[in-house]
Amino acid sequence: DGDSYIDCDDQDCFSHQICNTVPSEICDNGEDDDGDSYADCDDPDCVNEIICSPEICDDAQDNNGNSGIDCLDEGCFGESYCGECDPFTGIPCDSGVCYVDKTDGFVARCYETAGNVRLNDYCSSPDSCEMGLYCSDSGYSSTCFQLCYPGIIEECPDGTQCTAFTDWSYITNTSWGLCWPQ
Repeated sequence: DGDSYIDCDDQDCFSHQICNTVPSEICDNGEDDDGDSYADCDDPDCVNEIICSPEICDDAQDNNGNSGIDCLDEGCFGESYCGECDPFTGIPCDSGVCYVDKTDGFVARCYETAGNVRLNDYCSSPDSCEMGLYCSDSGYSSTCFQLCYPGIIEECPDGTQCTAFTDWSYITNTSWGLCWPQ
């Protein structure tokens, strides 16, 4: 009609059925798609979406469908047995460096510096190994071993097997493990 408004933006169409349909909330795009002041999983329309389900941090399942399982899911960072980051990816450390430290309860913590010591080489501190590895001690016989996550990420080099830190009687309250010689 030449008034510079098109389709449902034109007041002549306000009463038309197609223009009175409220858009659906898309539950993972960071926007309030349906205009109700709630975005994504904060919107009541998304309550039954799997992506909005909370991650249960100790059941070996991907409860919210985001590919992160238990302590590898960002929703579990901060749980006492998980730590504050993912030692395989470094998420969400600002520096991108995450290590499991035996002096700090065998949980994952962010470090400022990244190590460069490789698998099976001598190490001197938790952050001296490459990310994804674990410095076995802080003494003369310290070695970088590959980390694993029992029940989730268990791939280990030949001659080693994924062993939970909690398999050793003096260690409790951690989910991580290392590839230990058989």
